[in-house]
Amino acid sequence: MSLTYGVYKLICNGEQVGYRLVTELGVFDCGMTVSGRITSKSDILGSIPVINKDGRYCSNEELSGNAYSEISRTNLQLDILLNSLGIAELDVDLIFGKSKLFKYIEPVAHLNKRFCFDTIKEFLDSKIGSTRNILALFGLRRTGKTVMIQQAVKHLIENRVSSEKIACLTLKDNKIDEIKLRDYISVLYDVFDIDYLFIDELTYAVGGLSFLSSLSDFYTTKKTILSGTNSLGFVPLLRHTLFYRAIRVNTTYISYKEFSDLYPSAKLLDYIKAGGILGVDKNYLKSHANIDSYIDASNEYLLSSVVRNLFSGLENFDDLSFDYRLLSDMYFEDSERLKALVNNWLQHYGSDLVLKIVRGVPLGSSEVSTTIVNLRSSVADWSSFKDELRTLYLKRLKLIDDTYNFTNDELKEVKDFLSKIECYKKCDMTFYRGSDEEEEKVSSRQLVFLIPVILRYSLLSLIMSIVDDNYSELALKYNVTIDIVEFKKRLLTTAIGQLFEDVIYLEFMQHGIDFGFYRDSNKEVDLVYKATEGYHLYEIKLTNKIYLSDLKWLLCRDVIDKFQPVELCVLSNIPEDKEIHCTEYDVIKSVADKYTNRKLPAWVSERLKTADKDTVYTVHYRNASEFLKSMEDVSTEYDFNLLSESDDCDE
Repeated sequence: MSLTYGVYKLICNGEQVGYRLVTELGVFDCGMTVSGRITSKSDILGSIPVINKDGRYCSNEELSGNAYSEISRTNLQLDILLNSLGIAELDVDLIFGKSKLFKYIEPVAHLNKRFCFDTIKEFLDSKIGSTRNILALFGLRRTGKTVMIQQAVKHLIENRVSSEKIACLTLKDNKIDEIKLRDYISVLYDVFDIDYLFIDELTYAVGGLSFLSSLSDFYTTKKTILSGTNSLGFVPLLRHTLFYRAIRVNTTYISYKEFSDLYPSAKLLDYIKAGGILGVDKNYLKSHANIDSYIDASNEYLLSSVVRNLFSGLENFDDLSFDYRLLSDMYFEDSERLKALVNNWLQHYGSDLVLKIVRGVPLGSSEVSTTIVNLRSSVADWSSFKDELRTLYLKRLKLIDDTYNFTNDELKEVKDFLSKIECYKKCDMTFYRGSDEEEEKVSSRQLVFLIPVILRYSLLSLIMSIVDDNYSELALKYNVTIDIVEFKKRLLTTAIGQLFEDVIYLEFMQHGIDFGFYRDSNKEVDLVYKATEGYHLYEIKLTNKIYLSDLKWLLCRDVIDKFQPVELCVLSNIPEDKEIHCTEYDVIKSVADKYTNRKLPAWVSERLKTADKDTVYTVHYRNASEFLKSMEDVSTEYDFNLLSESDDCDE
């Protein structure tokens, strides 16, 4: 296509105010702020007297309708101008103009909105000058960033913002020069008079992106929404360039309550199987049949959302290389070693989780029943079997350590990196123990979470590979009567059961509820929290049926006497909430009944002798999905006052 055009000076009251470009495709004007490079490309053909009308430059002839038509705002004409500035080669997608914008928002027309969209809406609806004019939307992959941009455009159009005032720019290449990006944005603001500009995948640009400060300082009547999947890249931006300039919205954590709002039919197990992320293929949710696909999906997500996130940040942002000197050196010297370090840290973090899963692998039915043969009895030595699997796991970890010889400082930097992108969260739990008043509680235990849930699936990859490598030998040695496929299926089922418990803990943490657990000798209660009216005790069970045996510690006399609970509850997968009434003796008798043809454990025999037969307790069985949805909302209101030092990304 020919880019032939004429360039004319626009003169208003004797002073030049811009340039008019006359092309084969139409006529459009630009202001002085971006026209400096035009004169170097073309000769000035003459001058055109203009007057200012509604913020744009118009000729006297145009006003009479005899000469120039109104500036056509087409992508094709934009391309001509970008070529004249030498920036048309940028690898970007631009959604601009009524037809393209309407097509862009069509897929989200009937989708519910994430809770954090309220912050975006408030930002868009706020008056110019009443708050900061930049919003940074960032988080890991598949957490709804692009959809929320589409929904934001839809919101603007529905509120009668002209489509000519809106543009969406998506960077496609991770090597885009920040200077050319700056010029591109200037064209959109100065020539096309865009008021709302959405810039997706911003962190693909190389350089410090220092020009972003000008979006706040000079384009005070414009609103810019920045977004990016490489969320680590936003750390230096929010710490320096955009500090005091941008409203921050992190999308990484999606609570179950929010997930169920987006997918109304989803239950808690659907949330866990989906990995706590959005846009999941239906086949991924169907069943546990293809275990390897679960592991493959989680490993791919770990690579794309965490490892590449780190790599991109270190490569494109000098500030991050300074913050993470050891990781930066490792990346530029041996990126595979850095990838192994991230995986190694996660495996170390997950060792307790994985070992707990190994210890709990059911070799019989996951639903306890006296009518189902317990395959555990066919294992010559179940204790030795699980201990050997545990040893193999630890050995594999040690081999990884020996291979790369990671230091504590390197592991510390990885932990900090995961905290910065909000994948790593920890909370203090109240640890209740003993029967003496002075030992009532110890607040020294911590729970550590990886967010989203799909990252915890990746922890299973190592144990699955160990099972693949060693199962034939172990099965022969211990007379295991189920094949490897069935074993791995039950391994994954056990993992989901553990995640079921962890998700409930995480929801309590996110709601700011001070909770804990009880453990003394062999007695334990999964969740304890103290409300104004007294203690609430919960057991957490991945089951859709009622088994009295699940209450063996909840209805233990020592536990009852210690807490004097106002509520006894089982959070489970039961279809409907139910209420049962039973005694401690009823519960222990149901435990004893499970040991048909087997010797009763000593603790069962002793409790049968002393169990209370007279006191009837009320136990509430509650559907965990509905329970979590009924929890009080955490305030999502954003403080539009300026950030303090304590709000910085270095928290």
